[in-house]
Amino acid sequence: MQMHLAAIVEQFWHSVPGGTALATAKTLQYIEKTGLCEITPLAAAHKKEADLAAEFSGKVKHSRLPRALLYETWLRTTMLKAELFIPQLDVTWAAAMVAPPTSKPLVTTVHDVDFLKNQELLSSRGKNFFPRAWEKALERSDVLVCPSQSVADDAVAYGASAEKTVVIPWGVETVAISDSQSLLQRFALPSDYILWVGTQEPRKNLANIVKALETTNHHLVIVGPRGWNIDSKELFASLGDRVHLVGWVDEVTLRAFYAQAKLFLFPSLAEGFGLPILEAMAQGTPVITSNVSAMKEIAGSAALLVNPQKPTSIANAITYCFEDKKLCEVLGEQGKKRAAEFSWTSTAQKYIDVFKKAAAA
Repeated sequence: MQMHLAAIVEQFWHSVPGGTALATAKTLQYIEKTGLCEITPLAAAHKKEADLAAEFSGKVKHSRLPRALLYETWLRTTMLKAELFIPQLDVTWAAAMVAPPTSKPLVTTVHDVDFLKNQELLSSRGKNFFPRAWEKALERSDVLVCPSQSVADDAVAYGASAEKTVVIPWGVETVAISDSQSLLQRFALPSDYILWVGTQEPRKNLANIVKALETTNHHLVIVGPRGWNIDSKELFASLGDRVHLVGWVDEVTLRAFYAQAKLFLFPSLAEGFGLPILEAMAQGTPVITSNVSAMKEIAGSAALLVNPQKPTSIANAITYCFEDKKLCEVLGEQGKKRAAEFSWTSTAQKYIDVFKKAAAA
């Protein structure tokens, strides 16, 4: 008999879905492939479906309330329980840490606790919302899932029960790209560009990346949407025509960007996992990332680690990669091996195991 999983997927409709939404979508896709769970996604009221929800078209249960009102109702009251929308559910997965009231088992994913550690990097809404969501997640959840040991340690330090906290890493798809050369002509790029991928926001440390690149003549390609508290025009002005703001691209094009890059640069101030690290490694691209939080954990020994607070540390690592061909080859091979240790199949199965255990408790 299939277990019925209610999955909160409101993050699919965010104007900037980001890594948390993408990881949730991949996990649900691979859970569904097992045939072990019947999945019913749950979201607020929306006029049209989100791209990330396409695979579950027609199956998403929508509240009549818009996001802000639904979230506030969940945080302030015990009204609108998850089973009101999906009576047959066995377990609810709060995949983005917004834990609804429910009388059934609740599994909540905590992507990071940066909203407690580095509040100055948040938007004004984030400062108000996330600490309250965290308190409700602690109160209501039967299990807290973290994507890295780094986040799990932080969660426990900020009040989570160690007995209720488990680590399930995200995965990566190792799909080979047959033709990435055409990308250079399509986007008018040099053949030895440096790649950065993500949502442009303060903790991504783009200011120090720019400072590091000011000492070089290398080109920087920025793939991903604009986020918050960042003025891209002002931020990248000093790099002139050496910066290429591409914006959002589809999965196939993104893999081509990774595959064609000279190196992948990802020295964030903090990450709960750092999925782009593995995506670059899966394409055999050398990675430079930070020696803090989850990034050093996920990269292991397969990347150059830098101090994200020091532009000279970032610049020196870039120079090493461009001057030492053998180093790049070694990092590329080590990266492929590291990426092979993570898969969405494994992620999905571990989540299913947690759901089953919670349902049986």
